Amino acid sequence: MKITLFLPIIYLLLSCANINDKPNDVLYNKYLMYSSEVNANNIKKLYPKYFSSDLLKTESINDPEVKDQLLFKEYMKSYLSHSENIVNKIGCLTINGFDEEKKPISFNLEYINNNSSWLINSIHILFLKDESKFSDTAKCPNYYTDANRVTGQ
Repeated sequence: MKITLFLPIIYLLLSCANINDKPNDVLYNKYLMYSSEVNANNIKKLYPKYFSSDLLKTESINDPEVKDQLLFKEYMKSYLSHSENIVNKIGCLTINGFDEEKKPISFNLEYINNNSSWLINSIHILFLKDESKFSDTAKCPNYYTDANRVTGQ
């Protein structure tokens, strides 16, 4: 009888703990699922679950270079921080961390909401000189590409 009462109390406490999770971690949680689930052996099978069809519009998943690019997560060996922003059906996620040489790196991802599922639609990787260059706000890849067009870089 004590166990029966104890389990609902634990469930209630765990449910309350989840209320305090950041509601804006939707994209980061999706990235974590991709990061833990996808690997070189299953990328061909799982890519539709994490990547939009627009991302591979002119590319083939059978191309080894394309598969390597979809495994961009391999560049980051340790995580430092992340931020995200969602407006309507577009989301931006910036993840800051370090590569295998302990040099700063940032992933800037654009997600689109497709049939209630967030899919990576664009990827931009920054290899930075130092940690002071980390962004503390979410930026989509077009932030960098549009800025380069304007400044001519």
